[in-house]
Amino acid sequence: MVRDHMQYIITYTVTKVSTILEKHLGASYNLNTHWTSQLRSRGGYKPYEVLQPGRSTFTIVDDTLILSKLLCHWGFRRASSFDAGIVYNIKVITCKSDLHSEFLLETDQVIKVHLQYCQDA
Repeated sequence: MVRDHMQYIITYTVTKVSTILEKHLGASYNLNTHWTSQLRSRGGYKPYEVLQPGRSTFTIVDDTLILSKLLCHWGFRRASSFDAGIVYNIKVITCKSDLHSEFLLETDQVIKVHLQYCQDA
């Protein structure tokens, strides 16, 4: 029962994030391409077929810099210096507490960040 409730919350949250991305990115957001989580099938959409470890909830190649501009507008000023084609890996994580509470990242996600950081350095 608790597990089902948590799955519902996670699925609901991820679906909401997809809706927000669609609203703000418009035609630049393609649910079938950018929503790279298995959870999308629980939201009533076709399952994502490309299986890869460390897959993020959403993977967006920002060719037009629309997401970078949005992130800059929302306070992530560093995004204004990014070049077209930057890849955003968005991992949606739910937690039991408030926005600033601690959460855990899967090992694959930490490795992905580390590899990207080493590549950019």
